Amino acid sequence: MSVQKGSRSDVPCWQQWDHYQTALLEFEQQFGMDSETFYQRFEAGSLGDDMDFFEWAGLYELSQHLRPQIHRLEQALSESMPTCTRHDADLRLG
Repeated sequence: MSVQKGSRSDVPCWQQWDHYQTALLEFEQQFGMDSETFYQRFEAGSLGDDMDFFEWAGLYELSQHLRPQIHRLEQALSESMPTCTRHDADLRLG
């Protein structure tokens, strides 16, 4: 599995989030465990040094970093545009 390289700062947070979640789900299905469990085991050193594990760990860290931003955006949108859908927000933010 390969993640696109380069800056994603020009991509709306929700698109980044969707990309990360899709990639994480692929790893979860491939290795038969959820990302949180994987990350705990990876950090404890019990999984080895497979390159896929480093990529999975990086994606997990990125998704965790993005989670508060997504929450703040959803909260702000729900306060200012209660009927706004995620697609509408992507169009406005993009």
